[in-house]
Amino acid sequence: MNADKSKIFQTTSMTAGVLSLDGNVEVNSLIAFFKASMAKDNWVMKGNFKLPPKSVLLFEKKGKNSIILIDEGTFSTKVEVWSIPQAEGVGK
Repeated sequence: MNADKSKIFQTTSMTAGVLSLDGNVEVNSLIAFFKASMAKDNWVMKGNFKLPPKSVLLFEKKGKNSIILIDEGTFSTKVEVWSIPQAEGVGK
């Protein structure tokens, strides 16, 4: 976990944040991990795309969206997991 790049934003009506991670991980296994883990937590995959060295996974669950950004480097893979509240009227 990269604590300097991980942040939580909170107001009285919403919470959002980003979790930043990096390590030596193979991208396809990381994508499979996030797909399985998010499904277990009732997140629904809404889309994904891969344009090496970057991959993006989009998830949704009631009132929330999550965007997972994966950037594969030569010696390290960087991941950002963004969680944001869903805009009013979206997904209803």
